[in-house]
Formats: sequence, C-alpha cells, structure tokens
Amino acid sequence: MRWAKVGLLIIILSLGLLAYDGQQQRNLPDLIVKEIKCAPGNKLEFVVANIGPAPLPSGWVGKSHVWIGGRSLFDSIDLKSPISTTGGGIDMPGGTSIYSTPYVLTAPVTVRVETDYGNYIKEINEKNNTRTAKILPCEKSELPDLVVVNYKFEGRTVTFPSGTPIPIPRGSSRAVEISVQNSPMGGMFDVVGDFEVGLYLSSAPAGGCRPTPIRLWSTTVSGGLRAGESKRFSISVTFPASLNLGDYWMYPMVDDTFRIPERNEDGNCATSVALRIVEK
Repeated sequence: MRWAKVGLLIIILSLGLLAYDGQQQRNLPDLIVKEIKCAPGNKLEFVVANIGPAPLPSGWVGKSHVWIGGRSLFDSIDLKSPISTTGGGIDMPGGTSIYSTPYVLTAPVTVRVETDYGNYIKEINEKNNTRTAKILPCEKSELPDLVVVNYKFEGRTVTFPSGTPIPIPRGSSRAVEISVQNSPMGGMFDVVGDFEVGLYLSSAPAGGCRPTPIRLWSTTVSGGLRAGESKRFSISVTFPASLNLGDYWMYPMVDDTFRIPERNEDGNCATSVALRIVEK
C-alpha cells in the first residue's frame, strides 16, 4: 500500500513538472522573417517579427544570415541593429524590426533569410526562422556591368568547356590571358572604385560563377573603369605542388569580392577550362 502511494506521488509530481515545463515553453518569444523586400535605392531589406507571447530575455544576442542566389556574400546582420522598429521592436511581443543589408538589387534574385541564426535565443518554435523569396529591383538600375570578354589558356581562346582535361603537373606554370571590360551594353555607367579579378580552380564542372577556396591568382584594378573601357592581364600561373591530384575546372572572375554593385552579375565569369592535375 505504501509503495502504491509513493508511485502515485511520483506520477503526480511528474505531471506537475510536465505542466510547468509546458507553461514555460509557452512563455517564450518566437521570431520569424515576416518580409524580404526592395527598399529605396534598390537596397535589400528584411523584416523580423516577434510573434510569441513573451519579450526577448534580458541580455539577449542574435543575428540573421542572408543568402543571395545561394551565396553568402557578407557577414551576418546583428539583430540589435535595426534601421527602424514598430511596437518596441522584436524585444517585445508583437513588435517588428527592419534590417538593411549591404546588397544592392540589380536584377531579380532569390533571397533566403534565417533569423536567430545559430539559435542563440530560446523560442517557442525553432523551425519557422527562415523565409525565401524572389526579389526584384524596385527602381530603375543605373549601374555598370563588369564582364570577362576574353580568356586564353596557353594562347588559345577558351570559348566552351573543353571535353578532355588537359594534364598539368603539380608545381608547373602555364600562360593565361584575361581581359575584363565595363560593358557599354544597356547603359554607359562608369565603375567607380577599386575591384579585384581572380583566377579560380573548382572541383565541380558546374560550380557556378563564384569564388572557390583555390584562388590561383588575383589582382586589383585601381580607380575603376569607364564605360566601354577594358583591362588585359597576361600572367604566368603556377599550380601549387600541394594540389590534390584529379580533375579541376579553371575560370577567371571579375569583381570576385563583390565590391561593385552591377546591373548583371551573371557575366562576371568566363567559360572554364578542364584540367587534370598529375604528378610532376
């Protein structure tokens, strides 16, 4: 009889703890990305809302992360630094905060935003922190357009992906020529400011126009480019002796650090040449 009473007491205490835990879980904030939008100047902005019944805890820290066209182009956005708020901001239940990013919209692009990136803030629901949307420029874009207009490997123009990879011994060097231009097509807008040109190796044949961890060469174009102006680089590229053996695809990329807002980012890379890194 005594053990039955003990067992009943344990059950009652467990139910009480479960009820308390459920109450505590309900008394939490809940952050969502309410909207991703184009703002004046074609600036990319997003809105975060606290749809939970509780304020954010004292001393909270948090950030949001942004992917543009599948790429992460800049550091995370501090949730404590909104450009404007309503209802007390996300600190308060029902409040919203608006955040600006460094990105300027020049063409339709798919944007993904995850708030409370890293799950620093305990929430009612940790699975509703992400929103993805296709965002269009909201103002006429008067921007330049940097493109790679010529790419030669060992004196031959690369016009389409080569079929059979070219054998390259590790530690050897090859001649490469790259020409970049501020395209006059669709507008006559100067590039103001420095930008970089890089030459990359990718282990994927269709890795997209983006930087990779293997940057074989780079240079800075100082002072920008006038509309229609070009720059040509004739270089000798050395393939590191530490490279893993196997197939790679090599391509140049203009403005590979995304310093210059452009009308179109799609022409920033040239067609890749297929290479096979072999023993020397």
